[in-house]
Amino acid sequence: MSKRILLGIILAIQPGAAWAQLPVLKLDHLNNLTNLAQNVVDVALDSAMLQTMSGLLSADNPNDAAAKALLAGLKGVYVKSLEFEREGLYSDGDLDALRVQFKAPWAPILRLTLREDRERVEAYIWRENNQPGGLAVVITKPKELTVVNVVGRIDLSQLGKLSSVLKIPRDLGAIPGAGGPKP
Repeated sequence: MSKRILLGIILAIQPGAAWAQLPVLKLDHLNNLTNLAQNVVDVALDSAMLQTMSGLLSADNPNDAAAKALLAGLKGVYVKSLEFEREGLYSDGDLDALRVQFKAPWAPILRLTLREDRERVEAYIWRENNQPGGLAVVITKPKELTVVNVVGRIDLSQLGKLSSVLKIPRDLGAIPGAGGPKP
């Protein structure tokens, strides 16, 4: 075996090799549900688009300035929200294909079940060098499925400020430790 191939294998199995990946969730399997949904929100902002958005914000407005500072550390924001006319149009299999992605370095930070409303909220954090490098929130209701994936260096205490700029659901600020407004 050549030394280059051996070196490549050693580098590939190093514990730090997983950090080279970005915490971008694969949501393509949910695309088949868009035709069944009554309302669809699909946001895919990469770092170039986020920089463009940041340039449109006013440094004079305190909320815009805070959002601009937060956007500087982001590499992507992805939101897919599907509202259905009736129950049963998405399955546990759709959710399983999503949840299987939450392996280390992802770690759960919140699991909330509201039995009366049959709503479930799950939040996961991606840790990179002991710093948050990504956030994922999955919200399920009988007639609604929402996935939010924020990629990059994030200050959880400032996350609520993104909701007005990027139209991320306001209730993300209710995540313990996120520091945003409580619903």
